[in-house]
Amino acid sequence: LQGKAICCILDVGCSNSIFLDVVIHELKAKFGLGIDLDTDALPKPSSCRAALLADALSLPVADSSVDLVICNHTYEHVPDARVLFQEIRRVLKSNGLVYFGAMNSSWPIEPHYHLPLIHWLPNRWSDVVMRLFGYQAGYLEQPLNYTKLRQLVQDFDLCDYTLKVIEHPKQYRAEDIVYPKIARFAYPLARLFYSVLPGYLWVLVKR
Repeated sequence: LQGKAICCILDVGCSNSIFLDVVIHELKAKFGLGIDLDTDALPKPSSCRAALLADALSLPVADSSVDLVICNHTYEHVPDARVLFQEIRRVLKSNGLVYFGAMNSSWPIEPHYHLPLIHWLPNRWSDVVMRLFGYQAGYLEQPLNYTKLRQLVQDFDLCDYTLKVIEHPKQYRAEDIVYPKIARFAYPLARLFYSVLPGYLWVLVKR
């Protein structure tokens, strides 16, 4: 998208919109819209960005009106990820892009609560364990494994940046995740165990 005229960016699950604000600035976008169900996190509007209380399964956006959708660690928090991506595809312009940061359920440590194997248990058991640790709402996330994630985005062309970022963390400003000194060791291991990595960085293109 560098150098292209970006009219509208949509961040699904924007929280406080820090990520969205950076992307708007870097791409010199005309306008950004963030949506979230967490009213406490939503920021005040700025000159080029608004944030709304809205449901990701019913996006308050017109068909084919968005150049770029950010879906960064959001899919596992909605009741139906399939409907989420139907909505994302609906609002995207032709050849529009999705930045998709995706949790992988095959990784044994649950990233939101840092509890091992909690997301591998049947729902009723994971709820019990979560309540024992003080989370009275239970375990609400619904993560998918690599195979199901690929099925989820099957209506898009997929550009995979996961291994590129691991191999070249400095180029992608990811030194806080992959230390450059260990990148040459991390890359072959990540390639070998790709299907069980903690998560993926995919760019999706609307066909």
